[in-house]
Amino acid sequence: MYTAEEVITYFKDNIGIKKTRKRVYVDKRNYIIAVLYYNFRYSEIVLEGMFGIDRSTVNYGKQMPHALLKNNDPDFIKNTSELVTLFPYTFPKNEGHNAACREYMVRVSLDKDTYHKLLNYSKLKDMYINRATKELLTKAIKLWEE
Repeated sequence: MYTAEEVITYFKDNIGIKKTRKRVYVDKRNYIIAVLYYNFRYSEIVLEGMFGIDRSTVNYGKQMPHALLKNNDPDFIKNTSELVTLFPYTFPKNEGHNAACREYMVRVSLDKDTYHKLLNYSKLKDMYINRATKELLTKAIKLWEE
């Protein structure tokens, strides 16, 4: 197995941060972005800062590896072959937005102490407070179901 630090170090040492649209570079960057986002739960905001690109580019880039691997894109496979060997990961499929995967919003009132604990947790995990809340609720529900 590998760590997020190993992935980041490899990228910085061997690929580097560049301002280019060349496919050979973008494919590698998108693969690394997707691994960091899906496998290590890095937020789009953090990845935006790390790679010096807009969040919308991160959002698009994290979805590309699954789509290109699913379609057996020869250029993507060639460009990322070394990364796939070093940092293997099976990306989740992105089916877009439909009624089956719709998310619902619940408004919850919290006391000041609980709110600050939740805020500290989200900062520690480097994610938005709504995503941190969802993560904690999901874990609590799994425990309750057991």
